[in-house]
Amino acid sequence: KITSGDTLLVDGKPFNVNGLSQRLSKFIISRGKKHLISIDVDPKAKYEAYFLMQNQIVTAYKDVQNYTAQRLYHHAFDLCSQKQKEAIQKACKQHIAETYKTAANNSIPQSAGTQQANTQQPRQFTNIGPSPILDVNKGGKK
Repeated sequence: KITSGDTLLVDGKPFNVNGLSQRLSKFIISRGKKHLISIDVDPKAKYEAYFLMQNQIVTAYKDVQNYTAQRLYHHAFDLCSQKQKEAIQKACKQHIAETYKTAANNSIPQSAGTQQANTQQPRQFTNIGPSPILDVNKGGKK
């Protein structure tokens, strides 16, 4: 969760945004396809805090892609063939649920990997099954 004061909370405790990518990478690798990252941002939070958190999430997924490339093909993701990259991207899909709060609604969840605000209808997850969740709101597993 990012609070109205721009504090990132993980496990309900303040967390340094610079360490978020490493924590997320470990979580994603340990849970595999059954991971889910849940994000809640207070509408009063500054965009910069949100942007920094998003950058850490992107870095975490890139780290997971590199880890997977090293494990499967013994070289970095950037050195993989197109076919290898596609296999890694399929294996390392983003599972992100993001809740947007506005004055018009209390919260609208967004489905995995979406980055666009939608104040019309919640999107539903498709076929990811029961998942342990890393809740950036609380940070712990659900």
